[in-house]
Amino acid sequence: MPESLVNGWLSRLGFANVPAFSEWFLKKSEKADLVVALARAAPRILQLSGLTKQVSAPVVCERAIPFLNPASLDNSSVLLFDDTIIRGSTMAATYRLLNASGAKVNCAAIAVSLDTFIKRTEGGEYHIQSPYYTELKPDHLVKASAHQLDILHALEIETFLGQSKPYMYDFPLFEISLNSTIRQYSPKYIAQLLGETDIGQFQWPGLGTHDGVSFNFSIPVSRRYLADIFTTFGDALDWRVFSKVRVFVDYANLKLRFAPLVQTDSSPAKLLAGMSRGSTTDPLSELLITAVRPSDGREDTLRAGVHRGLLFLPFPVTSGYWHGHLFAARSWLILLRIAYPI
Repeated sequence: MPESLVNGWLSRLGFANVPAFSEWFLKKSEKADLVVALARAAPRILQLSGLTKQVSAPVVCERAIPFLNPASLDNSSVLLFDDTIIRGSTMAATYRLLNASGAKVNCAAIAVSLDTFIKRTEGGEYHIQSPYYTELKPDHLVKASAHQLDILHALEIETFLGQSKPYMYDFPLFEISLNSTIRQYSPKYIAQLLGETDIGQFQWPGLGTHDGVSFNFSIPVSRRYLADIFTTFGDALDWRVFSKVRVFVDYANLKLRFAPLVQTDSSPAKLLAGMSRGSTTDPLSELLITAVRPSDGREDTLRAGVHRGLLFLPFPVTSGYWHGHLFAARSWLILLRIAYPI
């Protein structure tokens, strides 16, 4: 992806003579000990622009903050970055979390809203619109209207989906190589091999734009699979509504990628009741308990982080589970010689 990716987007929005994004970002981050890019667009933009390899500081998304050593944040310099700021509430929440950990935080964004963050009067002066402006004081490349921000977001998603992989950095991504004969098979046929039926339909957000190069679909996950992962607390858990397995088939690069875009909802009362009945026996349940134990004032963020991470941190366990869940029909794929064995 060319270095001028962001500037190309801004040019299409009518912004001329904008500083080069890569140079601007590298200058903003040169004294940072840590870069926190707000999920989900900002981390992907940095990666596609090649900046994650150029920045000397570690680059993480805010989902990782609960898992960082608090001592590493104390008195550190952190650059908090997002693609756009509409009102600033999301950035402010992360800013406060980092600030409470003792970090010195500087904020930056590609674009800020001219409608809800700051506003330009007929006299040409800018007035604060958002209550978060004074707190964040973010540096930015452009000030954009709501319409321009909508177009920018659409350009981002178009670019991300063109990579034939999800742009969600906070979920794992699995990949297998495909045989060139995969190109003989239609998207619907491949989905049927992976378990789609007339009753159990998959979700097809990209089918209408299938261009013979790539496509994607989503497989809903059911509650019964939770009992296979959490043997101790299966009755106290459920999937969050949006949970699914997103599948990407990349004809051009002969890759099949899938990401479990899943999180759990838990009942603290049921979890604690389970603890009182006896000790847990599996590591995933032990990790889950930390989501409901008293913490240091970061309960909401910690719980969200644990919920997201508990499915994937014990990688040897969960990687095998998701492979087994998605590829129940994988033997057929191999027999048909459209997938290479891993």
